[in-house]
Amino acid sequence: MTTKADWEGPEPAVSIPVLPLAAEIVIHRAGRLTPDEIARLDRADLAGAEARMVAWDLLRDALDGEPERREQRLAARDLAWRQVSLAAVAACLEPVIDDGYWRVVPQPAAGAARLARYAACALIAPELLDPEVAHLLVEPWRSVVGMTWSTRPS
Repeated sequence: MTTKADWEGPEPAVSIPVLPLAAEIVIHRAGRLTPDEIARLDRADLAGAEARMVAWDLLRDALDGEPERREQRLAARDLAWRQVSLAAVAACLEPVIDDGYWRVVPQPAAGAARLARYAACALIAPELLDPEVAHLLVEPWRSVVGMTWSTRPS
């Protein structure tokens, strides 16, 4: 007797692309945010949000032109969001609902998740971005969390 598995074939292997170290650092740190950092990132998300949305579109356009970079962006986006959600739960907040970058989720930690996502994705290939665009995406995260790195080519 033929089963569904016989005609569908094996399950595809799931692989997570290797991310640049700077993006990995943001993702790792996102899972360890304190309640105070979450609140400060939420407030920072409100300042310059419209400009960051434009910068995000530019980043997506730059990274999605190359399949490998697109895969890295999607992985960094999801991992950063998940890590902030875990930090929110550890801070006795509700898990963060993924709002797809739009400010439709007013819950605590949603702004922190957006900023972690923007920073991690921008650090995949900052050299593909105008330095001002990279700075706009990374600076709110850096200023609150206190991490140092350069988005400018050496």
